[in-house]
Amino acid sequence: MTKSRNEPDRELMQINQVKRQIETALLQYGKLELDFLPKHLRSGEVIDIPDLVKSLDAANQALKTKPLADKGQSVTTFNPVVGVGERLRETNFNATYDIREKLDNQLNNAFYFNAANVSLEDYDAKCIVEAARDFLCPQDCNRLWLLPAFVERETIAHVAAHHQRLLPKGRLIVVSPDPSTLTAAAPHSDIVIDQRQVLEHINIQALQEEGFFPKNRNVRLSGKGTTLLAGFIWAMVHGLINDETYVGHTDTDEINLDFSGPYYQAGSKERLRVSPYRPAEYMAAAAAYMPSSHKVSVVQPAKAGIRRKGEVNLPTWMMMANTTIGDAKMRQMGLELCRVAWPSPGEAIVRACVYRDMPWLGTTGFDLDRYAKAFYLEMGFGGFRCADNYTFVQVGIPAPKIESYGVKEIDDIGQAILATSIYSIQEQFYYQQLREKGTADFAPGYSDDLIKAFNEQFAGVDLRVPFTSPPDILQDDFGTLYVESESSEPNGAMYSAGPFYYPSPTRMLEMGVIDLDKIREVPNLSTRNTT
Repeated sequence: MTKSRNEPDRELMQINQVKRQIETALLQYGKLELDFLPKHLRSGEVIDIPDLVKSLDAANQALKTKPLADKGQSVTTFNPVVGVGERLRETNFNATYDIREKLDNQLNNAFYFNAANVSLEDYDAKCIVEAARDFLCPQDCNRLWLLPAFVERETIAHVAAHHQRLLPKGRLIVVSPDPSTLTAAAPHSDIVIDQRQVLEHINIQALQEEGFFPKNRNVRLSGKGTTLLAGFIWAMVHGLINDETYVGHTDTDEINLDFSGPYYQAGSKERLRVSPYRPAEYMAAAAAYMPSSHKVSVVQPAKAGIRRKGEVNLPTWMMMANTTIGDAKMRQMGLELCRVAWPSPGEAIVRACVYRDMPWLGTTGFDLDRYAKAFYLEMGFGGFRCADNYTFVQVGIPAPKIESYGVKEIDDIGQAILATSIYSIQEQFYYQQLREKGTADFAPGYSDDLIKAFNEQFAGVDLRVPFTSPPDILQDDFGTLYVESESSEPNGAMYSAGPFYYPSPTRMLEMGVIDLDKIREVPNLSTRNTT
């Protein structure tokens, strides 16, 4: 079916209308608000991410057919240009500068808020704070916040009280398997749920009989993904989630969420003052400042560097983007994934349909499928894209994320490598699908049969996770990070059970494996007075 002559004109009119809306909004913003916005929104530019990704992929593919010496250069030429005081870099890092550089810059900056590191502590940022709090507590109260706590007996009260102040009544849920954590949370959250009482009413045996979980292997129902699933299903059953709901969640071991966040120096009882992290407000601000042309599917913090270790994911995603044996979907997913500055933040605000309709990873690494589903929605893979123009959003947070008892470098690296291995497994499974069927999907597009096949191969299988042993990064009394000594130690290894997927919450409801009546009877353990 060919387009009518007027269709391009209508598209141009829509683009111009969006530009005018952005320009009108910009006139109302103060300086810090403008600094908080992505560069393209400041200039009124309309970003079409699918077009960017496809154009970049096409440019990469075209370069693969370019003759090695099309400009007559010798393949043996060596003529490095090195400035005074500069380090000589490998010459193949200077291979090509063309349209791809511009496209890469546009894609990586697309809907990336607060690259200027505006602090919500700044007095002039009060408009940003107000916009964030209006988003978190709207008139229709259609927000939900989950606090998945494993064993967080010392921090959960602080975390729950902080979020309770930001949200509408009855819209904060603490969920944990630990009785002492639940007791500590009870006075501070409107809803407190024992995840064990929810999970026991998901018929795992029926899922095994249907072939979703291997019968001859022990699949442990644990990890942050499983805790979140319990809270999400409880909220669905109690009518707290609909198509328009935004669901947020935060790690529960953070101790500098607000102004009074203390930090205990290792080996000392001295309280140090640190900048508030405030992830809910930074993420909500990004969502609040989105233009009307797009809707948020996922917004999450963006951090790199010390204690984050996100860079270990990039080689896997780079190989996907540059694959010569995969297909266009794999290449384009690789390009999208390479936008992610912090692969496993623990914090996010998510459109309910993202979590409701995606296969649910029940282990460490749950974060990975959240933004993978966002990219499926952006690109329209599997027919997911709709007229609402959902997009993946990141926001810079200038304050550090301080976790209870700190995080050892060696643990952070081990966790990051484990999360990376999950994508390596998905990549391996993707190639297998291509070889056998000619088409393939990543986890957000897994059918029942693909979930069964994935779990049969990988669920509960021991994975060897190697890691380096770096020196710990320490912090002095003034908050300065330093390394005490550059020790040299051999690599280590840990073993972890392989990942597995539940069917999506929607699919489990359709299959009847969730006992709705029993979950409605799971008690709310909160003792908070909400009158």
